[in-house]
Amino acid sequence: MSAIYVLDTHTLVWILEGNPKLSERAKQCVLHGAAQLVIPAIALAEACAMIQKQRTAITIPELTSALDADARFVVLALDKAIVLESQAFISLSEMHDRLIVTSTKHVPGATLITCDEEIRTVAGLTTIW
Repeated sequence: MSAIYVLDTHTLVWILEGNPKLSERAKQCVLHGAAQLVIPAIALAEACAMIQKQRTAITIPELTSALDADARFVVLALDKAIVLESQAFISLSEMHDRLIVTSTKHVPGATLITCDEEIRTVAGLTTIW
């Protein structure tokens, strides 16, 4: 069985940029050809916002092309269950982070790739960086 990784916003953007801030461990997981790469819809929306605010050099067409070109990328929809369950993570200061954590918990066997130290403290969540 192949590994399943959920990518947070920075991980997604840094992969596409080739940014050296991406940890070696994260890079190895993403480069593993059989790994499934799940992108929570909120992370995709945040990546688009970063592009629009010019906080990254990538463009929306480059983002779209990269996601379409690699069948390992799967976007996980944001639904009512995820939104409501995210309210349990009030210890996380950012709504977006709560939604990413809850999205990860909706993917059986998934590991979240994140550099966010606050997210990495959530009990019962498997993360790497």
